[in-house]
Amino acid sequence: MTVKTRKQGNSIMITIPAEFNIGVNAEYEPIIDENGVISFMPVQGNLFKQNPDYDLRKAINDEKIPDNGNLVGKENFWYE
Repeated sequence: MTVKTRKQGNSIMITIPAEFNIGVNAEYEPIIDENGVISFMPVQGNLFKQNPDYDLRKAINDEKIPDNGNLVGKENFWYE
């Protein structure tokens, strides 16, 4: 299966085949890599939007989840 681009207003559009079952009004973030490969990543909603007072640090402490203190990536998202 191939798809073809088309111009709509000031944008270039690509049709998504119906058999992908994407649904109407789904949100995706377009990404193009250094090789020109275009990907569409689903937009993830804010997990805490429904409960803005949720305290993740407190929940981790309450559950006694251990932390060895060694960062391996970008885990340090608490800014004090």
